[in-house]
Amino acid sequence: MFLNVKSAFISLFLISLLCTFYGVNAIAVPKIKGLKERDDNSDLCSGFKFDNPPSEAKGPIQIKNNTEFTASWSTESGSELNLVSDFELFSNGTDGKLVTILWEGAAEIKDNKASATFSMYAPEGITLPATFFARSWASTPSGPNCFSVSRDFTIVEDL
Repeated sequence: MFLNVKSAFISLFLISLLCTFYGVNAIAVPKIKGLKERDDNSDLCSGFKFDNPPSEAKGPIQIKNNTEFTASWSTESGSELNLVSDFELFSNGTDGKLVTILWEGAAEIKDNKASATFSMYAPEGITLPATFFARSWASTPSGPNCFSVSRDFTIVEDL
């Protein structure tokens, strides 16, 4: 009899736990000032693009290997982006693989412009001339990230 009473209490305890956790299916998140909802139709990334390497230049873009390079980006008015965080170099083949990260930091976007200076180079083992594209990430004060991709450019041994 003692065993049946003990197992009945254990069963009731487990059932009550199950009902408690099954009944809780939502978590309340308080509204935080400045935090935007993702469905608010705002243009968080509004016009985030590369200015150098130029995204709207005509003809091929050539950059000399192992030279100082200043990347620059811009946004449109209304964009909430405030920091650009990197410059990633990708191969321009069918694979489009990440080759290296040439710069990581925090370029502040002021008056819809940002820039960063670093060494532009093709890593060892890559035969030059070689064509690449770049990708950069930028963030907003409330956390969402946006990225921009440059048009193709070629790193050459000499200009």
